[in-house]
Amino acid sequence: MIPAVGLQERTSGVSLTFPVLRGELRRDFDRVAERMDYRPGERLYEEGFPCPFVPFLVSGGLRVFKIAESGREITLYRVHPGQVCILSVLCSMRERQYAVIAESELRSTLYIVPGGEFRRLVRRHGELQEFVLGVLSDRLTEIVSLVDDVAFRRVDLRLAERLLRETLPPAEPTVTITHARLATDLGTSREVVSRKLKDLERAGVVRMGRGQVQLLDRPALESVRRGLSCAGD
Repeated sequence: MIPAVGLQERTSGVSLTFPVLRGELRRDFDRVAERMDYRPGERLYEEGFPCPFVPFLVSGGLRVFKIAESGREITLYRVHPGQVCILSVLCSMRERQYAVIAESELRSTLYIVPGGEFRRLVRRHGELQEFVLGVLSDRLTEIVSLVDDVAFRRVDLRLAERLLRETLPPAEPTVTITHARLATDLGTSREVVSRKLKDLERAGVVRMGRGQVQLLDRPALESVRRGLSCAGD
């Protein structure tokens, strides 16, 4: 972890990212929150360890994921600026161990609130309770959608949807991502993703490069996404 920058510096500008932090809640938050910076790939929590604080993300991005015994990973959800990690909230509220892994995907700045202080803030401020419930609702919706995708939707459909979303105009028609990361995000193996991409490349829909996938035929990929054609079995 990057050494904390000015731990005594109070939360300048944080209310722009978290509009809920206003008035008395903002003053109480300022008294207990500390700023921390994380490098890409640096972990906030490990599976099976205590969850000592709740992170309020100001900039950057966090990824929350699970690793199977086989070594395969699946991304459960991401935390974006203006959000908190809901599993850390639940673990802090119940004083339980963290069940998955959370790491910084980018150079991230966040403000951490110790678990005990966070519980006191939630009990005292109804607006914070509403904010937490809203985050919980959003994350549960994401996870239900993930389960639905992994259990019921073909990999080629989900892969096509991901590539189309990443290259939606005016974005560039090239996605910079590895096969391993695509597999992690889609909840499958790297070998399956590589095979599906190779099928798309043979069909002239995409062109693969080192750590990149270039979209050549958007209408054809739309057809794959709708299940009208299939990128392999």
